[in-house]
Amino acid sequence: MFIANVYGKEEISNLAKSKGLKAGEAMGKGGYGKPGLVGNTFSIKEQLKAAGAKWDGINKAWVFESWDQLNSALEAM
Repeated sequence: MFIANVYGKEEISNLAKSKGLKAGEAMGKGGYGKPGLVGNTFSIKEQLKAAGAKWDGINKAWVFESWDQLNSALEAM
C-alpha cells in the first residue's frame, strides 16, 4: 500500500506534485514504510536509479532509504 501526503512532509509532497508525481510512504511487511514516489516515472527512471531509488513492484513505487534522499532526487530533476 502506498500512502501519499504524509504528515510533516508537505514540502516534499508539493515539490513532487510540481513535477507531476506523488510522494509518500510505500508500506512493507510488518508495517514499516519507506519514502517513495509514484506517478508517470518511466521517462525519469534512470535519474531515480542514479539517485539511489529502487523499484518496489508490490507498491508500484520508487523507494528511497530516507526522506533526505528523496528530496535531493526531486531537487535534482
